[in-house]
Amino acid sequence: MSLEDEFSTTIRIEIPPETITNTAKGRAFFDTTKISPRPLVKIPKADTVVAESKYQQLLQSIYDAVFITNIQGHVLDVNQRACEFTLYSKEELCGANILNLISGSEFSLLETLRNHLQKERFALIQAYCSRKDKTFFPAEIAVNHLKFEEPRFCFFFRDITLRKQAEEMLRTESNALQNAGTGIAIANIEACLEYVNPAMLALWGHENADELVGLDVRGLWADIGRARQNRGKMGGM
Repeated sequence: MSLEDEFSTTIRIEIPPETITNTAKGRAFFDTTKISPRPLVKIPKADTVVAESKYQQLLQSIYDAVFITNIQGHVLDVNQRACEFTLYSKEELCGANILNLISGSEFSLLETLRNHLQKERFALIQAYCSRKDKTFFPAEIAVNHLKFEEPRFCFFFRDITLRKQAEEMLRTESNALQNAGTGIAIANIEACLEYVNPAMLALWGHENADELVGLDVRGLWADIGRARQNRGKMGGM
């Protein structure tokens, strides 16, 4: 099996907006999810300092908000983008549990990620995430498993508010066309029908759009010859 085949599957998890809550029931954002204080360590060698500097440069340069956690979900490190997205400081985020940022999430989510990421490269979550001021934003969250001596999860949060707004606008426009009382048909420059709404189906006496899509609209005119003569007047149709 090639490396590409081995990492070919991405699990997709969607947490619907109906589950939005300030925090998951029974979980406080602070205190109860804090990990034990780290023991004192020796002053790192010069090469370790250089590696740490490069790591921080990479972390801070990433476009998404990044949260690095242990496999229990406790946040160990974040980039500045994470603070900007959530309005929490780095000190407030580190040690808290990532689940408290993902509205409607449960501890079973971490178990699902652990099981999947043992053999696959990525997991993708769509959910609403909470900020410190109690507001929410829609996010696409990519998760991978860092197989260090102590395993880690790496969460990449991307704010998809603009995408959601665009999708909602398209749905609104589609609903307006579908529910319009006026017959609407859309054809390409070759006069081939690409869309007809229910009102137009009723006008032409058809029940299913598939019966019309792909046909030459001029063939539906009462006077086909005149329709062809007007080709130049109708934008080249």
